[in-house]
Amino acid sequence: MQRLLLITFLVLTLSLMGVTPDAIVRGEQGQCPLYMDAENVNVRILVENIQQRIKTLQTLAANNPEFRRISQPVINELSVLVSLFPEEVYLIPVSADIIMPMDSTHFHSVLQRLNKNDYTDDKLDFISSISEGSYFSSIQLGRMMDVFELSVDKLKVVELLKDRLIDPENAFILEEKFSLQADKDRFMEIFYNE
Repeated sequence: MQRLLLITFLVLTLSLMGVTPDAIVRGEQGQCPLYMDAENVNVRILVENIQQRIKTLQTLAANNPEFRRISQPVINELSVLVSLFPEEVYLIPVSADIIMPMDSTHFHSVLQRLNKNDYTDDKLDFISSISEGSYFSSIQLGRMMDVFELSVDKLKVVELLKDRLIDPENAFILEEKFSLQADKDRFMEIFYNE
């Protein structure tokens, strides 16, 4: 349980620092952001990413005695495990899907089509139709939400696309699209409970 909390905390911390993954790897145990070297996963880059996260955790632990008490044994274990990695090996992911957000060219055409539609229902139908085969970043989802004026319509967009989001740890970007606390609460309910 402590490790799960630590990993969740780490992912949230990195997302707040503006670190964006190249891809998300989804497997039976959940999902993990992946930082790549071209098409491969270079172990050296992977180790550097893990070491960067360990340093972030150490900084956070230094400022919070309770977190340090819980996290320090795990941080020490991770440091030892990372030292066991060879440096110049390339791993090619197997048995996991690498999911990437819609590329910018296609996304731009999606936004253009949304803006051409005059009717909200037509816009929502279009979003529903593209959602099946595409994945989106939080920034992209936020830009689609911006096409709508009413909070109720923005919430419908979230309902349609929340499962197609590659970086749910950045949901705070989407929550900021709402000014009323009731809308923010409804967003949280849709995003995390439904």
